[in-house]
Amino acid sequence: MGSRTSIKAFSDAEGKQELVPVSIKDVLVSPEVYEISDQGFVRVKVNGQQVWLDRKQLKIKPETLEASCLTVNQANAKLVSGGIRGANEGCK
Repeated sequence: MGSRTSIKAFSDAEGKQELVPVSIKDVLVSPEVYEISDQGFVRVKVNGQQVWLDRKQLKIKPETLEASCLTVNQANAKLVSGGIRGANEGCK
């Protein structure tokens, strides 16, 4: 999370309605994620209040992220450019 002391919090899953920033100290290193939006925000609980935070600003345990097991055929294998570390752990 770097040297920041606070991160932006939002009341909506799109990140449009900004709330008062939350202190980094109030956000656990790996908070429990209740929901993930298509826009990349996660709903977590901070100081007893559920807020939406930008997923890129948090360290989240891989097991809290939903992932499905997929295979890539060889014709499309070169199109795959990246992934999430540990995302395939549930596929074993």
